[in-house]
Amino acid sequence: MLGAMPVLAMLGAVFLWASSLTSLRFTFRYFEVFDVMVARMALAALVLWSLVALTRVEWRPRAIGWRPLAMGVLEPGLVSLVFMYGLSLSSATVAGVCWSLMPIVMPFLGYAVLKENFNPIVLAAALLAILGVTLLFGSKIAAGQSTLTGNLLLVCGVLIAAGCQLLARVVNRGTNHPIAVTAWQMIGATLMTMPVLSLSGDRGGYEATPWTAYAALLYAGSFGAAGPFLLYNYALKHLPVARAGLFPVLVGPFTIPMAWVVVGETASLADLAAIAVVASGVLLPSFHQRLRKTA
Repeated sequence: MLGAMPVLAMLGAVFLWASSLTSLRFTFRYFEVFDVMVARMALAALVLWSLVALTRVEWRPRAIGWRPLAMGVLEPGLVSLVFMYGLSLSSATVAGVCWSLMPIVMPFLGYAVLKENFNPIVLAAALLAILGVTLLFGSKIAAGQSTLTGNLLLVCGVLIAAGCQLLARVVNRGTNHPIAVTAWQMIGATLMTMPVLSLSGDRGGYEATPWTAYAALLYAGSFGAAGPFLLYNYALKHLPVARAGLFPVLVGPFTIPMAWVVVGETASLADLAAIAVVASGVLLPSFHQRLRKTA
C-alpha cells in the first residue's frame, strides 16, 4: 500500500494546485492581489501549525533545522509573489500549463547549476514545449484572457520554483516530519509576502464582497496552499525525482474544466491543441526512456 500512497499524494497535490489556481483567479475579482498573497500564506501557516499541534510531531528548529524556513522564503514565498501577480494578469489555464513545464526546466537547471549531463532528447522536448506555450500565449492574448506581462511572470515563477525543488529534495531527505517542514516553509513565506501589503490600494469595498469570494480565499489558503506542499513533501520522500517531476504536466488539463466552471474561462480548439503540444514535449523524455528500456 505504501507504494501507491506517494503516487496518490502527488495526484492529490496536482488536483489542489489546479483548484487553487482557479480559486485565486476568482478571488482577484474582489480582493487586491497583494492582500490575497499574504492572506493565503497566513492561512496556510495557521492550518499547518494546527496540524503540528494535533499530531505532536517534532517541530523545534534544533531537530528540523532552519533550512525549511529559508526555503519557505523562496518557495512558496518568492514564487507566490511572482506567480500570483502573473496570474492576476493572465488566466488560470495559462498558469496551469506554465506550471506543467517544470519537468522540462529541471534538466536544464541541473546542467546549469550542478553540471549534470542530460539527454539531447530533452532539448527537442523543450523546443516542443516552448512551441506549445508560445501558441497558447498567442491564443489567450488574442482572446483577451491574458497579457504578455502576466504570462512572462508566470514563466519566471516556474523557473524560481524549479530551482527550489533541488533545495526541497535536500531538506526533506534529512527529516521524517514533512508536516513540520511544510509548516516552517509557510512561516518563511508569510514573512516574505507581508511587506507587499503596503502596495495594496483602497480596501473600502470589501464589505460588499460576496461570501463566495471569502470561501474561495479560505480554500486557496488552506487546502489550496498547505495541502499541495504537504502532499508534495511527503511524496518527494518516496518517489524518484524523475518520476515526481512528471506529475506537474497534469496541472494544465486539470485546470481547464475548473476554470470553465468557476471563472468562465473558455478553451478554444487552438488552446487545446497548444496544451497537447506542451504535454507532448514534457512527456517526450519519459516515453523515449521507456522505449530504450524495452528495445
